[in-house]
Amino acid sequence: MNLDFPIMFRYRVSLLFTLLGFLIYGCSTSPETKVDEAAKIPTVAVIESVRTDATPDKAVVTFACSQATTHGDPFALANPARISFDIKGTPAEDLPDQVKFKIGPVKEILIKERGAGITGIVVYVCHEKGVAKIS
Repeated sequence: MNLDFPIMFRYRVSLLFTLLGFLIYGCSTSPETKVDEAAKIPTVAVIESVRTDATPDKAVVTFACSQATTHGDPFALANPARISFDIKGTPAEDLPDQVKFKIGPVKEILIKERGAGITGIVVYVCHEKGVAKIS
């Protein structure tokens, strides 16, 4: 029987160190953390308030939302003069459906939830004689 003990010992030691390395590496990694499913779903923005900065010539309408959101392209309609667009978000519970203004070119703003996280906005403007475009 031809047994070469130094070679057999060397292979067994290297095998032992390899297995020991895998065992230490496997025990030292952190376990996977489970992410809450509710945290994965993006929340819809909430339209909290409507503010206007109006002068007799122009008005800036600002919608304050709970987080950054997007809106659709606004389009103008002539009779009655109004601008309509959609905002990705839902109106707050205390936000009125209709906001009226006494000064400036904006008469009133209608806010209506269309469903699926989309809110329709209609801005009625004063149509003055001699004014041909809505800006």
